[in-house]
This record gives sequence, structure tokens and C-alpha cells, in this order.
Amino acid sequence: MHHNMKSDRPRPGGIRGARKALGGAIAGIAVSVGAFGSIAALATPTAAGAVPSGGLAVRLTPAEAKAAAHGELGLGSTRRRVVYTSSSCRGPRGYGREFIGRVWPGGFRGVPVFSNGLSGSFTACLHRTRTPRGRIVTDGYAWQCVELVDRLYLSKGWISSAWRGNGNQMFYTAPRYLRRQRQGHITYLHAGDVVSFDSPWGGYGHAAVIAAVRHGYVTIINQNTNRSETISHAYIRRGRLLMIGWRGWRVIGVVHRP
Repeated sequence: MHHNMKSDRPRPGGIRGARKALGGAIAGIAVSVGAFGSIAALATPTAAGAVPSGGLAVRLTPAEAKAAAHGELGLGSTRRRVVYTSSSCRGPRGYGREFIGRVWPGGFRGVPVFSNGLSGSFTACLHRTRTPRGRIVTDGYAWQCVELVDRLYLSKGWISSAWRGNGNQMFYTAPRYLRRQRQGHITYLHAGDVVSFDSPWGGYGHAAVIAAVRHGYVTIINQNTNRSETISHAYIRRGRLLMIGWRGWRVIGVVHRP
């Protein structure tokens, strides 16, 4: 991982350290290490370490778990039947810890941003959100980047069903009534807009939410990153969103909130 670069995978050379840390931190979770040090965690329901607002368990095949380890899978990424349980899930040490509350930098009232325990890990636990009309909707895998987007938009009533897709698909799978602007053609930004990225390693990319825009300086909120990378920054210049410190990551475009 490059210095100051957002990454959803442990460093290739840091697999042993990650495995050692996980060994003493996870109970009842099977961990598999995939290519490039990606770590997948298959959670078993447990009463301890409950995730906020409850959780849902889903069983994945080893191949699906390896794919999910890239860290940015949306609901459309597995075709297997979801097994609903009344228990909650737990993950690596710090899983479910609140990094940012409902009031985001710049004053926008969003939703809490939670720790995934280990950046790039995957715990097969689905989360649910209550919409303003009282409907309960499964918003994604806790605590992936795309889950943050879905939870925010569902809780605000901006969407009524899950916005499916991986981090680099959300620009293309956005509901039709949400305006999209490709990189190079961005004319405005507001808090609540969604940025879709391609990863320098390929795979599933990333999605993040804009928290504030002031004189061309943009504050962005991320989930499934290290705590120090939860808040990132960018500039908007000539229709392009220019990330600060995200070497190799490519902005696909922006989806504007209603």
C-alpha cells in the first residue's frame, strides 16, 4: 500500500502480520487468505459483538468469499440464497466501532460510519436499514463501502430499494432519476453525492460519499478503510475530481443526490 493511498487490501508483504492479528481477535470466524493478501472472513452468528441495528448471515462458497475479500462487493455480487438469522455477526477486532457519527465534516447530517475491523476484510453479515416510511431494507454487507452508500440513501428516502453493484459499478447501476456525470464532465457537487472509483488492481473498485464542498475543495467520507483514511480530500478542476493521495485510483464519475 502506498503512503497516503486508500487501500482495501492488506499489503502483499503483510499477510503474516494480518493473520496473526486476526488469530487472536476473531472467535467463530473462518479466515481464508487469497491472492495479494486479501482476507475473507466467513462469520458464524453469535450473540457477542453485535453489529448496530442487527445483522443477517449469509453463507458463501470459498470462491465467493475470495472475491468478496477485495472489500467492495455489493448485494448483486452473490447469487446464493441469503439465510436470515435473528443473531448478529462479529468480525476482526474493532468491527462495528463507530468512526464518524451522523454529523459529518462540513455539517452534513449523514449516517454513522463503522469500522470493518481490518481494511479489506469481508464478514458475511448483511445489514438492514429502516426507510423514512418504515420499510426495512437490506442495504449490504457490513461494513463495506457500498453499504454506507445504500444505508445513507435508504435512510434519507432517496432510494426505496437497495442500490446494487460493486464500488466501481454504482455509477452505472444508479437509479435513473439520479443524475450522473462522468469524470471530465462534472459541473457541480453537493454533500450526499456518490463517487465511484476503479481500483489500480482491478477488481471491484470503491464508492464513497461527498461530505462537503467549499471553493472547489471536496471532503469525502469512506467506509471499509483504516480510520486515518475514513476522511479523504479532493479538488474539482475543469470537470475532474482530483483525489489527494489516492495514487492509481481512477474516478469513474459522480452520482448526484436528488
